[in-house]
Amino acid sequence: MLGNPSHYRIDTLNTSTKGKKRLSREERQLIKLSSNSSQALIGILLGDGHLQKRSSTANSRFMFAQTSVDHKAYYEFVFKLFEPYCTADMKSYLKTWTDKRYGKVYQSLSFATMALPCFNVFRESFYPNGKKIVPVNIGELLTDISLAHWIMDDGSKQGKGIHLNVYAFSEEDIKRLTDTLSNKFGLKCSVHTPKNKPRIYLKAESMIQLRTIVKHHMHPSMYYKIDLIN
Repeated sequence: MLGNPSHYRIDTLNTSTKGKKRLSREERQLIKLSSNSSQALIGILLGDGHLQKRSSTANSRFMFAQTSVDHKAYYEFVFKLFEPYCTADMKSYLKTWTDKRYGKVYQSLSFATMALPCFNVFRESFYPNGKKIVPVNIGELLTDISLAHWIMDDGSKQGKGIHLNVYAFSEEDIKRLTDTLSNKFGLKCSVHTPKNKPRIYLKAESMIQLRTIVKHHMHPSMYYKIDLIN
């Protein structure tokens, strides 16, 4: 159980801005993403992160959630990174529910940033027609920091290598990713399709290279994914 710290709000994610001070258009235009936040966002969007746009003329906002209790520390790591782009009184939303089939209790944490122009370029790249894709220039966008966040967000140990879930993407998207991993980072990978759900497999022989690339950008709670020793 995650408990109920003071910086969590027990609720589903409430997106209402009623009663909150709204920034002017000029104030929103002045807010820029830091380099670190931009690079992290690229990796998280390749995983479970989401950019929401309520209308064709609205600005975009970043939404992030974690359902695994074991990943609470990583959730806090991401929240701190994007806290400057949230409202001043923003608190994480803690939701608890019970799977009645097994009587097991689950919890999730989630947050959403303000809708800001600085997120629009990422929305346009990843959601050109409303559905998430892999941008054609992912080879330029994906950095060491991005790769670290992609692994922390959506990677899982598989034998002596790592699986990255990509079943929401097309074959063309997946090829862009494998080409980038191979050509830009020198990582050997293949595509596995258990139950017709494709996953990119980073091979065991590339783990030493991968550790060198991402180690210094990962939260310690996620070191287990690449067998790092504190």
